[in-house]
Amino acid sequence: MTIRMPRALALVTAIALGALVALAAAQEEPSLRLADFADGVPAARDAFDNPIGFSTWQDGGGALALSAVAIEPGDVLALPEQEGVEHVLRVDHRIASWGGFTQAFADDAMTRWIPVDLSGYVGLRFWYAGDGRGGTVQVDLFDNRNPSSTGDSAERWFHRFVDDTTEWRLIEIPFASFARRSDFQPGGAPNDGLGLNEASGWALGFPPGEGTSHVARVEAYGDSGVVAEGVVSIQFADVLTRVDEGAEGELTVVLSEASDEAVAVRVFIQADEATAFRDLVPANELVVFPPGITEVTVTFRTLSDGRHEGDERALAVLDGARGGAIGFQRRAVILIVDADPFDPDLIADFGDGPDGFAAAEGTTARTVELLSTAADARPGQPARFEGALSFAWEGTGEVRADFPLAQDASHADGLEFWYLGDGSGRDVRVELRAGRDETQPWTLAWSDEFDDPAGSPPDPSVWTPEIGDGTANGIPGWGNNERQAYTDDPANVSHDGEGNLVIRALEAGSDAPPCYYGAPCEYTSARIITAGKLEVTYGRIEARIKIPTGQGLWPAFWTLGNDLAEVGWPESGEIDIMENVGREPERVHGTIHGPGYSGGNAIGRGTTLADGGAFADDFHVYAIDWYPDRIVWSLDGEPYSTVTPADLPRGARWVFDHPNFLILNVAVGGNWPGYPDDTTTFPQEMVIDYVRVYQAPDTSARFEASFGDDAEGWTRVRLPFSAFERAATQPEGAPEGEISVSELWGLAFEVGGGAGSAMIDEVRWYVGE
Repeated sequence: MTIRMPRALALVTAIALGALVALAAAQEEPSLRLADFADGVPAARDAFDNPIGFSTWQDGGGALALSAVAIEPGDVLALPEQEGVEHVLRVDHRIASWGGFTQAFADDAMTRWIPVDLSGYVGLRFWYAGDGRGGTVQVDLFDNRNPSSTGDSAERWFHRFVDDTTEWRLIEIPFASFARRSDFQPGGAPNDGLGLNEASGWALGFPPGEGTSHVARVEAYGDSGVVAEGVVSIQFADVLTRVDEGAEGELTVVLSEASDEAVAVRVFIQADEATAFRDLVPANELVVFPPGITEVTVTFRTLSDGRHEGDERALAVLDGARGGAIGFQRRAVILIVDADPFDPDLIADFGDGPDGFAAAEGTTARTVELLSTAADARPGQPARFEGALSFAWEGTGEVRADFPLAQDASHADGLEFWYLGDGSGRDVRVELRAGRDETQPWTLAWSDEFDDPAGSPPDPSVWTPEIGDGTANGIPGWGNNERQAYTDDPANVSHDGEGNLVIRALEAGSDAPPCYYGAPCEYTSARIITAGKLEVTYGRIEARIKIPTGQGLWPAFWTLGNDLAEVGWPESGEIDIMENVGREPERVHGTIHGPGYSGGNAIGRGTTLADGGAFADDFHVYAIDWYPDRIVWSLDGEPYSTVTPADLPRGARWVFDHPNFLILNVAVGGNWPGYPDDTTTFPQEMVIDYVRVYQAPDTSARFEASFGDDAEGWTRVRLPFSAFERAATQPEGAPEGEISVSELWGLAFEVGGGAGSAMIDEVRWYVGE
């Protein structure tokens, strides 16, 4: 792997994992050309969608354009003492607040983001001709990345100079003059000093205003006196390996050079997002490189589960090296490519939980796993393990599912499912809910009033606590360089016995868990989500909250799309109902993030209280009214912001048309709120009085069909739509007429006749015989 260099340079220099020939153009001292623009400004994205090569970044009101220009000797833009054609970078910049460009070092094929060893040099230099307006230009140096992160975790170091002339001048910055940035570090960035042996890029940031700047001959220069120790490094050859579900995969481990002695390292293969022994067979293998061998292949096995889940991630990790040192790429991502097609007619297969089904009063329900060799295995189940919904009752049993969006089954012939009862002959009633009067005012559809006893956790049937510092989620620092670890400890999240749920941010003690930044976590807090349990599409979502206060605090009430695991962020969509950064006690924000309008380019606005007071002084109601074509934010019942598809950037997609789950959390530190300082006191509490969801009332017409539980073992049941008859009892406002299978809002299973139990599986619309 080498840094991309289009021109031959005059001095041999060792970089990354191999030797790269580099020439010092008209320099007697050692130098390494990092960019000379003879091949333009190449740009690409790596396997994890990180920009590599050259990329621009700016606030929502800015614009930057990069282009390579060939300059002849004698041209007005010719460099001092220029003899031949010189290629320079032209940067046209219009900056409202912040903006600039980055070069992330890439291999020749522009497929990988690679590290470059600059430890043998004294500093960074380049020729610069600016707009001469007297603004401050910031030079960023990207040092080592966190090998646990697949995203941009490069540690940022900076130096500044004043752009006070339009003439060419040599900007020469010793590495000792770079300081670590305290205003911004990406999530997962190390904090271990400027090592330079694994530099990953550099950047220029421009001051506000409009201008044109030129950059030429970017290089590392000077001899630092650092002599390579000749230690053989061991790492994975590829950061990402794709393997089809059910197939064997291969990982290649390489040495930086051949060794005269045997070299060994242990390879651990872990499930991560995938499930061990369901999707992947974990492995622990000692890899040995005989003398003279520099490449060894490790095989691993994935498993087919017979159900569509989307691609899933596993991890491979190197540890326990002998005869060498583990290099930068000590972790590799294994992407298990789903081989099972998506079935649009599948309603629920219970492989990941209840799939929206809930038990009525007097019924208990849970998901179970069926082993193909067990007595209760479902006939023809596609894999060794199969999920099913089991429910039991004393008098009448009932489980039902409400669809977040109406389902169109007009192409199908009926409803199909597997059923396991007791063979007693009792009737099982199946209900479909069709049509709805959308003109009805929204009514309360669900709420959590947090009336449980003091010290009790959030309702586990609704809320799931997320745990840790984000590393297990693939985003150390939760994607924002935060300093807390989330826990499910009642000290961090519990009811107060007075009708509130309290999330507490605390300073961590001596027994704090380790965090991604290489030290015990400084703080603990809580983040609870409703994913897979309560998911909402459209309606009013509100919460009455008293927020904490203090520099570095970041309380939030927000949502994410339920397709997050499949499409990732921001494709899933994010709706921030309320966010507050502690340094702004008088302001809260409402925002959306989606593809093409996320992070610093998100769309939204903030609001303040009419009296200019601080939000932490009292409870306030934060809400959105979510419609198919708009989202309206309100504070204490007063709307203050509306966003529609017309507000998106040109060509961007509106992704707020599917179920979202709810999130409540308090973060500590990070890129946006900044970090706690001497003015910040702990503990800090976010007190939530209630969370409520209002939607159109359930006016769907009820249609029912039944079958007899008269068979032992599993039975596949098919109920054609023609078998469903209008029920005798209907809700007020229910549509008249026959069943409308193009707009189905839910279904239910009801079993009478006394105590009993049953299981259902593979609920779907069926077509044909």
